[in-house]
Amino acid sequence: MKNTLIGRRIPEIDGLRAVAVLAVVLYHYFQAYPQHYPYGAGLLSWAKYGDLGVELFFVISGFVITLSLAHQPGPWRFALKRVARLWPAMAVCSILTFAFLHSVDSGFSREVQGGLSGFVASWSFTSQGFWHSAFGFDGYVDVVYWTLAVEIRFYLLAAAIFWLVPAGRFDTAAPLVLLLMQSMFAVAEFAVPGLVPQVLIETLFLAYAHLFAAGITFAAVFAGACNRRQAALLFWSFAVAYYRAEDSWEAVFLALIFLAVAAWAG
Repeated sequence: MKNTLIGRRIPEIDGLRAVAVLAVVLYHYFQAYPQHYPYGAGLLSWAKYGDLGVELFFVISGFVITLSLAHQPGPWRFALKRVARLWPAMAVCSILTFAFLHSVDSGFSREVQGGLSGFVASWSFTSQGFWHSAFGFDGYVDVVYWTLAVEIRFYLLAAAIFWLVPAGRFDTAAPLVLLLMQSMFAVAEFAVPGLVPQVLIETLFLAYAHLFAAGITFAAVFAGACNRRQAALLFWSFAVAYYRAEDSWEAVFLALIFLAVAAWAG
């Protein structure tokens, strides 16, 4: 029965997105720039965990892209659909943001505004670090675009894995590749600090690979493949998230994210 939903809009996913959006909005309005708030960072202190909404977004992306890949006739069609979905909105929003930041004079606008070169990284969904180090270009027009750049890299890697592995093996192969890739670089960095260049860490979205892996695994559970393999992959993904948590409350919120998605997908 669940397979009949694949390819259709899933209201529960929209609900989870709404939760993620609200969390991120609260974070940006109450905690991200306390030096520019008249109330500082003390008005809604627990909103500092709102940035975990981004992590929920990445889990959702792993889930949605898995279902999307299963119903695409080829990599070009998949790529075109992703570009058509994201690029027009990026173009419009970045132009409006650029115009607003350069027409309003405030401490915040002066701190975050950049030049026209910021459109290069923004419109290409690539690493701002690369463009800055190689050509001296500004960062993204809006700093929040980094999440879209991470998502695009995940889409590319996920598509490559999907069309390279045997049919029906993506939901096992992709999480394993993501988690092993993340673990190998983590071990290398632990053994020799600074060994892994920061631009490579950004390019391979190593800080978030476990979240996409969790989303892919939840999609497999949603489609009916619930076994020890999926349980092990989810445990591995959450273990990484728990290890990376900055404090006990962040660990609690991460657990709630995983439990919420698991309760729905199962």
